[in-house]
Amino acid sequence: MLASSTVLLVRHAEKPVRGKGLSPMGQARAEGYAAYFPSLPLSRPGYDFLFAASDSHASHRPRLTLTPLADRIGLKVETPYADKK
Repeated sequence: MLASSTVLLVRHAEKPVRGKGLSPMGQARAEGYAAYFPSLPLSRPGYDFLFAASDSHASHRPRLTLTPLADRIGLKVETPYADKK
């Protein structure tokens, strides 16, 4: 199973001047990921999981970056890992 697994790592999108969300550029990047990743020619089509760091007191960006992709492909963003910043 692991031999046929593909793991894609993406950095969270840009932060706003204030707040825990995404800047307009960050939101555009998240939307770009949602358009780009479903069309990648992977050895095994589709995605099984999406993981992001859980929301912290400082940022929701990891989850928000993947939310448009999750909505597009019908998966939930799993957030079991704390951001240790």
